Formats: sequence, structure tokens, C-alpha cells
Amino acid sequence: METKLLPCLLLAGLLSACANTTNDTTSTPSATSDTQQADSMPALVGPYQVKHQAVDLFFKKPAISNFQLSPNGMHISYLARNEQGRMQLFLKMDGQQDKQLTQVTSQNLDGYLWLDDAHLGYYQDNDGDENYQLNMINIHSGKITNLTPFPSTRVAGVQRIKNKPGKIIFYMNKQDKRYFYPYSLDIKTQKITPEFAWSDELWDPVYDQDGFARIKSRWAPNDDKYEKVEYHYRHPGDMTFSKLITVNKDEDFSIIHFNDATNEIFALTNHNSDKVRVVKFDMDTRQMATVFEHADYDVLGAGFIPQDNELSWVYFAEGKGKLQPLSPTTKKLYQVIESKFSTHFTVNSITQDGKKVILANTDANIPVEYMLFDTETQSFTALGKASPWLKPEHLSDMRPIQFQARDDLTIHGLLTLPRNKEKTNLPIVILPHGGPFGVLDTWGYNPEVQMLAHQGYGVLQINFRGSGGYGKAFFKAGFHQFGTGGMQHDITDGVKWLIEQGIADPKRVMIYGASYGGYATLAGLTFTPDLYACGVDYVGPSNLHTLLMNMDESWGMGREFWLESVGNPYTDIKKLKEISPYYHVDKIKAPLFVAQGAQDPRVKQQESDQIVNALRKRGVEVKYMLKQDEGHGFDKEENQQHFYDEMIDFLASCPANNRI
Repeated sequence: METKLLPCLLLAGLLSACANTTNDTTSTPSATSDTQQADSMPALVGPYQVKHQAVDLFFKKPAISNFQLSPNGMHISYLARNEQGRMQLFLKMDGQQDKQLTQVTSQNLDGYLWLDDAHLGYYQDNDGDENYQLNMINIHSGKITNLTPFPSTRVAGVQRIKNKPGKIIFYMNKQDKRYFYPYSLDIKTQKITPEFAWSDELWDPVYDQDGFARIKSRWAPNDDKYEKVEYHYRHPGDMTFSKLITVNKDEDFSIIHFNDATNEIFALTNHNSDKVRVVKFDMDTRQMATVFEHADYDVLGAGFIPQDNELSWVYFAEGKGKLQPLSPTTKKLYQVIESKFSTHFTVNSITQDGKKVILANTDANIPVEYMLFDTETQSFTALGKASPWLKPEHLSDMRPIQFQARDDLTIHGLLTLPRNKEKTNLPIVILPHGGPFGVLDTWGYNPEVQMLAHQGYGVLQINFRGSGGYGKAFFKAGFHQFGTGGMQHDITDGVKWLIEQGIADPKRVMIYGASYGGYATLAGLTFTPDLYACGVDYVGPSNLHTLLMNMDESWGMGREFWLESVGNPYTDIKKLKEISPYYHVDKIKAPLFVAQGAQDPRVKQQESDQIVNALRKRGVEVKYMLKQDEGHGFDKEENQQHFYDEMIDFLASCPANNRI
């Protein structure tokens, strides 16, 4: 099934398509009952004063970020940091001072896009509760309108219709919190219309450039176990759908392009193969042919630029990540970009005619910079640096590595070693990614990694089994492998590999992670208690039984995936308790720092409260930071800085670890 139907605990995007007083808790007091909320301290008052240079360097909100071109290329928008550390929306003005469009004080903007040439849309939730509403702003009048003022409702997947200016399509769980239905909206009238009847058994439509639903999918009929998914297709203008292909529910199938001139469809799929590849369907013959595949890696991205009638590019995770141009036009453009700008970049935005492109470099040890590229004149215009206070000497080199797990499975990862330090016998922070399923760490700028390296730590990121990018078998090898299984073993084997290489000081290995990475931190301290000097759990679950019992309704079908790949809270109670750190707190002996957002809808506060309280009852040292105005990960600048300041102090105070 497509990964967008399988919500992860913490998701990270690969390519872009598109000051209130805080209530907080940082405490290390006496034990409380397991059923009580962990105790709190007075809130932070006023601007936060950063203690460590590394935090100021890497966790001050960007001066500028997320440049976007209007569809016609006449305007450029971007986000910029104000004095309170809040990201605001701006419009570039030729020969004039740039125009500020928003005055958000309570929190940052959660992403935006052009709705048409005169209107921008941006998401906002309430202190991290993830009930995103869509707001629209007129760039000329400055008028802001909330297009979806519905309580406890989440908007997602907003898309502009290329050939129907003024019409957008988005998904919303207003009707049923479990499912996201498609709606269309007319910007002029602001009228919202359901795209299909609620009783329609077909779902997850794919639209063409005219806003016409061409693909829909459904569970295969007469399949009581919901093992297969059917995809249905219709030609432009047709009213009825016909079956295109049936895939297993654990297979990817994502449409990336309609070529109506040749009656062909292009898709990414691993149907009948281990690796995700690009395929082409001839809709006259219903024959499928492979256009591009890699023997060792999934194709993580592929696309067409407006100048091409053939596949333009693909991206996969080989080495530092490889963006491979395929068409003659794309190859020429790539050579220019590579020679004059960067060998590693993302496309932030592109005009409908493909003549203007906004690029951002993604080199791991070069500060992020934005550039406007004119494809006709092949000229570049600098738009600025995201963090101009960052210099190359602040950044450390990140390199791809691989090692063999105990069952001889090849595990890939990334190793960052601090600048101007000996490369042996180092203090190390193991940084497992969130997700975990289908997510992977990729080479590129990472503020957490760079902050830790700046402090003198080596950092190891491990794409353990279950991660994306390495094929279906590798992905499924992570099923039922939490805690005492292969996913955690891969992390442990990565530590042992570092020690064998002489890179890590075995007495100064620490572990830190967010979401699933937080769970892996707790599991590491629980099931390999002699391996780590200390750990930091950031919004991670401690009790898989309560996590799965209390899943938010908006997980929808993703909940079924978790029940099948991790465990069923009704029938697998014993198994879930065996791999839940909360039930094994007697094994934890290393100091622990826990950070949690009170509004988190994914990993609820209970997950942190219960293990903090249980450990304190045993007299184990636990530092607990609870932010009342945050959700699944801290978004506000002052809260991020407070967390990382405390984390630096905590890591430096770990047993056998000298202050760096």
C-alpha cells in the first residue's frame, strides 16, 4: 500500500514539491505514582537566553527559508524569522522593501503554497495538536481568510489545479476522523464541495492537470482480510472507472504522470519486484513495462519537467543520495547546476512552464543557500542563505557507511565526526531515526547532527531494517522486530562496529532519538543496559500496549498496519509488554532525559509520564521536560533552544563522560 496511507510516528520529507509565554516543565524531583502526571515547575517567562553557542548556531530559526514561485513566475514568496523567533510569510518586491504578509505571534507557520497567482495558502494548528486549518492570504490586499474553520479537523494534501486557476483540491477528515476525503474549493466563492459521495467505495483519487480524478483505489472485493488493493482508471472525460491493476497491500503504487498524447501512465511501484521502480502503462494494451530500476535501491522519487515528454529524473539513496537526470534536456540543466551551484540540491519550486526554478543546496557541510535558476538563459540569481551566521568551519563532514548485522544483513548509515578532533576513541551519540517504517536518514545538512558534532561528539545514524529505500524485503524485515528484535539489534551492532573500528570510546556511547528513535533509546537502555552511558528520549513511546490502544482516530488505516507489523493490543498483550521499556524499568540503570509535548496526538503525554514516574519510584535519575504548548516535537524557537541546551548539559554530565 502507498506509504501515505501508513502514518509514521515521525515523518521526514525527501524532496519539496511544494511570542507567547511558554508553559514548560524541566524537573528532577522525587518519585510520584505511576498513574499521576509527572510534576511540573513554573513556566519560562520572556525570551529564552541560550547557554551554548552550538544551540544558537543551529537552533535559531532560519533567517529565510522555503522560497516558492507563483505559478506564472511573476512573484516569489518565502518565510523569514522575526525578532520573536517566529517564521512569517513574505513577498519579494522588485526594487522595494519586501512585503510582510503575516503577523503570527503564537507559533510558526506550518508550511504554505501558492493557490493561484494572487493567493497563498498556509497551514496552522494549535500548539502542535496537528488539527491543521488552511488559511488564504491575498498578496495584494493582505486579507486573510480561514478556508476550513472546522474544529478538531485536519486538512492535508492541498494541491493546485494547473489548468483550472482558482480551483484547489485538498483532503480533510471532517466527515469521519479516521478517513481523509477529497474536497474541491473555488477560491473566488470559497465554496467547498465534496469530490465524491460518502458511500463511494473508491478512495484516494489521483487528479490530472485539469482537476479530473483519473485514478481511484479500493480494497479488492470479496477479500475479507483486506490483503489486496485495486487501482481503477478512467480516460479524460469518462464517467466510469475500469480496473487497472491489483497489488498487495504492502506494495507501493504511486502515479507520477499522465501522458494523454500517447495514452500512457507512469508510476512508481514494487509490484512483482523487491525494489521500487518506474513503470509505464500502455492504456490501449494494458501492458506494463519498466522504465527505470536500480538493483540495490528503491527509486525514492521520479518526475517530469514541463519541457519533457519522457521521464526526466530519478532519485535513490545510493551513497550520498543520487539524483540521476535521464532526458537530454534534464542532463543539460543538471550539468549547469552542478558546475555553477551544487552537486547536491533540491528543487524548492518550479513555474508551470518550467522556465524558472528555485533551488536549495543540500550539502551536509555547507550552509543552506537558495538560488533562482532561469532555465532559458541558464543564469543564477542568489536569493540568500538560510542561516548566514553559519560558516563552513562550524560544520562537520558526514559520510555514508555500512556494516554487517549479526545475521549478515547489510546495514547502511551515516557517520559524522567532529572537525579538528582525533578520529579515534571519541564520545559517540547514536541517533536512530523516527518512523520507523519506510523512513530513512539521508546525507545532507542536519542541525541536530551538526550541533552534536560541534560539541565534539561523533554521531552515527543507522538505517536499520524496516527503513525505506532498500527494497521490500528489507522493509518487511522490520516487522515484529521492535525492542528485543532485529531493528534494535541493528542499532546495537552499529555501536559494536564503531567500537571495533576504534572510533568509539566504549565507555562514552550515548543514545538519543525522537519518536520511534525515542522508543529505540528507551529500548537500548532497557535491553542493552551496559552499552550506553545515558540516553535522551524525545517524544518516544515507552509502552507499546498503551500506544496502540490510544492511537488517534486520524491514523485511520495506518492503525491496522501498526497492529499487523508491531502487535495487536487486544491479542498480543504479552508480546507487547515484553518489548515495552515501561514494563522493564528494573533493567534501566543509566541516566535518562525525557522530553514531551503535552499536545502530542501521536505519542501522548502518558507515554512519557508513566516511565518517568516508574523510574523515579526506583530512584533512577530522570530529567523530564514537558512543554504544554507543543506537540510531536518542539516547533517554537524558545522551546527548541531550551531542549537542546539542556540536552548538551545532560550528555556532558553522563557517567564516564568528561565535559567537552
